[in-house]
Amino acid sequence: MLEGLDALAALFILLPGFMSARIAQMMSARGRQTEFERIVEALLFSFFIYVVYVKYVSPQIPLSWNVVKDASGGPHYVFAFNSREFFLLVAIAVALGAVSGFVQARDVGSKILLRLKLTDRTSRESVWKDVFLNHKASYVQVGLADGRSAIGLLASYSDTDGERAIYLTDASWVVEAAGETTLVPETGVDLLLTDRSKIQYVMFLDK
Repeated sequence: MLEGLDALAALFILLPGFMSARIAQMMSARGRQTEFERIVEALLFSFFIYVVYVKYVSPQIPLSWNVVKDASGGPHYVFAFNSREFFLLVAIAVALGAVSGFVQARDVGSKILLRLKLTDRTSRESVWKDVFLNHKASYVQVGLADGRSAIGLLASYSDTDGERAIYLTDASWVVEAAGETTLVPETGVDLLLTDRSKIQYVMFLDK
């Protein structure tokens, strides 16, 4: 019984770290992680969560128990649960995960290192994502493998390099005929270009 309680306590201690890691993953698009990498990330989150928790809340976890003997001399487990400390622990985990997700999504850490000239790399997985993050809400001209091209406002794009898709609003096809270039339709439509479109290039246009 006691071994089972120790395993439950270990799981309880690690859960906030997994919560923070999950929140960070939801807020920032990253490459696929192995199970080992996810566990290591959750353990790192757990470490920082409990550093803050022990420093500002309590040196004891919200769930604890004592073993006492009952009238017959057998072991009796007395559980104690502190709801206030539990919710503070969850709040720390959520806040840390949200901050980490924001920092990763905005690439804050790499920007600071770049300004200090300590590195020449960003933390983003591909040039595809790196470029589009810096030119979001810009008008672009997208060229396809079949020779067609479209102009529109860059509204959304795939987060990973392997899935190259672009969603344009106020979009029109560029049509060249008789030495003249026209846009069809003139008013613009919404246009989703997926991997099947075989995007060859993206030009970022001056406003």
